[in-house]
Amino acid sequence: MSKAWAMIVLAFMPLVSGIYAPPVEPELPATMMGNERLVVLESGVWDSDGWLELTEYGLTPLRVVDQQSLLVWIPSDASLPANYEIKSYRDAVWKPGIETQTAHVGDWVRVVYEPRLPVDVKLSIADSFGAHGGFLAERNVGPLLSIPTFTNVLIQDVKFIDAALSIEGVLWIEPVLKTEGRNGVSASIHEHGLLTEHPFWELGLNGSGVTLGVADSGLDADHACFRNATSGTSMFAEPSAEYPAVGIFGDQHRKVLLLNTTIDENDTPGDEDYRHGTHVAGTLVCFDVSSDRSGTVPANGSALAHGSKLLMQDIVSSDGWVPPNVDDLLYESSAQGAFIHSNSWGDATTAYTQRTATFDGFAKAMPWSIAFIAPGNSGAGILEPANGRNVVSISATTKAVDAEVWGSSSYGPTEAGTDGVFMLATGGSVQSAAADGDWSSNNFNLRSSSGTSMATPAAAGAAGILQQMYQDGWLTGSFENQHAVPLSTLQPPWADGGPANTTLLLGPGFTPSGSLMRATLALAATPLSQDERSGGNGGHDLHNPNDGWGRLNLSEVFNPSSIMDGGMVSPLGDVWVHDSYRLTNSNPMEWMEIYGGQQSNLSGFSEVSWDGTGAVGPFLKTGERFQQRFSPLPYTDVAIRLAYPAQPEPSVVDDLQIRITFPDGTVVIPDRIHVDGTPTEFNGTVANFDNLDSFPGSNETSLGINLPKELLEQHSYFDVEVVARYVAPGGEAGAVGLNGDRIGFGLIVQGVDRDGEDHLDGDGDGVTNMNDLCPNENAIGNDIDGDGCLDDDDGDGVVSPYDDCPDIDASGYDVNNDGCIDDSDGDGVLDDEDECYTEEDSWPVMTDGCYPPDQPPIIQLMSIPENGTAWVDLFSMEWSVSDPDGDGYRSGAQLVYSNNSNYSITDCQYQHTTNQTMKCIWENPADLPLQYLEDGFFVLQIFVQTTNKSPAASEEIIVVNTTMNITIERLILGEKADTAPVLIVTKSSPPLVRWALIGTLLAAITSFWWSKRQLRYEAEGELSAPFAQTENGRDIFQEQEE
Repeated sequence: MSKAWAMIVLAFMPLVSGIYAPPVEPELPATMMGNERLVVLESGVWDSDGWLELTEYGLTPLRVVDQQSLLVWIPSDASLPANYEIKSYRDAVWKPGIETQTAHVGDWVRVVYEPRLPVDVKLSIADSFGAHGGFLAERNVGPLLSIPTFTNVLIQDVKFIDAALSIEGVLWIEPVLKTEGRNGVSASIHEHGLLTEHPFWELGLNGSGVTLGVADSGLDADHACFRNATSGTSMFAEPSAEYPAVGIFGDQHRKVLLLNTTIDENDTPGDEDYRHGTHVAGTLVCFDVSSDRSGTVPANGSALAHGSKLLMQDIVSSDGWVPPNVDDLLYESSAQGAFIHSNSWGDATTAYTQRTATFDGFAKAMPWSIAFIAPGNSGAGILEPANGRNVVSISATTKAVDAEVWGSSSYGPTEAGTDGVFMLATGGSVQSAAADGDWSSNNFNLRSSSGTSMATPAAAGAAGILQQMYQDGWLTGSFENQHAVPLSTLQPPWADGGPANTTLLLGPGFTPSGSLMRATLALAATPLSQDERSGGNGGHDLHNPNDGWGRLNLSEVFNPSSIMDGGMVSPLGDVWVHDSYRLTNSNPMEWMEIYGGQQSNLSGFSEVSWDGTGAVGPFLKTGERFQQRFSPLPYTDVAIRLAYPAQPEPSVVDDLQIRITFPDGTVVIPDRIHVDGTPTEFNGTVANFDNLDSFPGSNETSLGINLPKELLEQHSYFDVEVVARYVAPGGEAGAVGLNGDRIGFGLIVQGVDRDGEDHLDGDGDGVTNMNDLCPNENAIGNDIDGDGCLDDDDGDGVVSPYDDCPDIDASGYDVNNDGCIDDSDGDGVLDDEDECYTEEDSWPVMTDGCYPPDQPPIIQLMSIPENGTAWVDLFSMEWSVSDPDGDGYRSGAQLVYSNNSNYSITDCQYQHTTNQTMKCIWENPADLPLQYLEDGFFVLQIFVQTTNKSPAASEEIIVVNTTMNITIERLILGEKADTAPVLIVTKSSPPLVRWALIGTLLAAITSFWWSKRQLRYEAEGELSAPFAQTENGRDIFQEQEE
């Protein structure tokens, strides 16, 4: 609402209060919808699990107040958890401006709500303002966000402020102030601290490939700093454009990518702070069109980052400074690739405002965004929104080599006790583009201005150089894939080519996060002289509320002269960087398409949670740490800088700590130094760095420590640890961002061998590479001798973790390399003891891997007819068989011709009759063949054959001729009338009666059969086990002497 409308309302309020005054409705006060309470842990710290547990009770966690205390909204119908301590808690305050200490009737104020407060609760609170003397012009309380939201209220009663502050859910109240520009050059100073020469420009480091964003009073686009052509009829003029020399903004324009004219269309004469925006934009990106088009040295106000493009958002109209919500500005800028955003404006208050919280919230949600903000020209106190946790607040110095802080420049600390000033940049008598408000004049005038408004775009432009160095691969991590680039291809046409053979080795390049940019900027600073430092108090602190990290000087990061000696050069081999947010296969604009939502503001980032996927990480949660080992360069100081994004106030700042550990156990940490600036050394085995009483946390989100070369001379390496002592939960476990419980960081280390390997532990086994005989093998848990190699305890060439038989030396017998002696034939006997190759594994073998020798059975005669015996009626014999190896046998007797043993007259057989006497009794003529009619002599044979079927068995039939010259007397069937013969044998000859029944025809067939007849087996049965079995299942073989 404009001031004019407010005055009308106030003037007629007494007369028409019945019309314009908000009705006092019987609405429930906010506290009847619930209460805000502090839930306190008796032990431990709040994490995502505890946060989630409270939501299961119906409570809404709002913010972490400290590690043990969580502020929640408790609906009136919710049950309170009994296992927590519940306390009342109210910290709502009035935040006055510098000139607005108190609020009066007719003033507009901004009522700010707790983060994450439910929308219905905020609406209920807003609806109650009328009853407390406030006029709600618009019933808009903002969406459900993780940052504070607000409602603008017109005060109608002096008691409104106190009444509103007593309403639970209200976080603070601030005056709605008039936004103002903040006024106050030298690119050379910011390059290398001198007034002349441009060593970075000569290497092509001028912001090329980078887009810089700025919100200010508009742009006189036809100025020589910005227009596309020298004149409306010269080359590069665009006849189709309304102003041909200005051209058409966009990707093809030499300077302006986008000019947002939603609020106003020009740096308009008569508008408040007319010419401010054009001057600021000139300091940020100016490249004189004549110099650009002719390829000559940049002149006429050309900026440090003159190679960059501009995204300008005009936020000043005839009504003055009317900036929209800053997340709208930052979102548009980031979506166009302008991650660096310059802001030389704000309200006249040192209080942390809702706008400040939005700047901080956007940097947390969109981690590549980084805002540069002028802190004002009012001396003590940092004006909003430069007092944010994640912003870069730039105070001003004079334009001189031995600079002083510019007289009116604001300085810290902030009301939260932080430095407030991040660093200093030249802001005194800065020459830059002068606007004339006429886009057809094609002017080229410059004007001088001073203040933090001028210093801020100068610093943002320097950040553009650093972003280019990251994107083009000048600044990298260790062991990156580098590519060779001839220096001559990077240099501008006007530059001295330098050594003709200079080739740069550059890395793959990436877009740095805002955190890494802040860490790098903290390194790119030179302290003021002792007389000027810290407000004239001197000292050796790395940063202080007056100067921040010091005066901007890019050569503190990179000395351009270091690569001018010719040859193949890796330009920043002494600088190592790590960025948790570094994307591996995409860029931040593509990331925004996925995680930026559809609302084009901060609300959109809450639509899709991000867990760090696609970034290198790590993203630490409470208790986790990141560690890297470094080898310092000889005779060189080491500088370490860390930065990370914090939640907006009033949420607790996450607690990350840097610890530097030396080989002897000595530990140093940031901001613990002696009077001379050397770090305090702690005994790492004694000091407890997790003890918050001894080592309290800091609200600073940029940390650093310097290690003097004198200290480093005592050590060959050191470890840098980033320890997450506490990361506050936000409701989404495992997520990164405003609602997450994990956090990333940017880390830069200077003065080390970036690609040095000696003291690294490349395989992570605790043995440094220089002492690791197996540098690519992690030997943790299997390296007793500490040589970095996996031990081979049995000495067989197979390391213990992969040795299935770690106590057996399998050398020479381990074809499959499993560390065990092979059993190549699968017979159960290992190769080192196996004397035979087993072809058939279904038969057991002996302990030497061979089949047991087959001991043939032995015939033992017991009752045998004498030689020359005549077989008259009954013919009998008895014998037994000795089977030493118990593998079974078949035995029998047969009567064969003396002159032809191939033909038997009769026989009998036994199958493995163990420990029994075998007996055959033949009867004459019943057991003789029917066709037997001959006389002759016969032999009685006893035979035996093993039934062992193993491959080692001897199948030879053992035959013993027991009785010779036997004769047979022919008898007629039935002639002997004695009792029937005893038959204990299975006979091979059929009974005579059977043949008598067959007849004469069968006799001829039988005769043929008899002539061809061979020894037959009588019974076929299941084969007995060929070898005796012992109780333990192993084969034992007894040899028997014959």
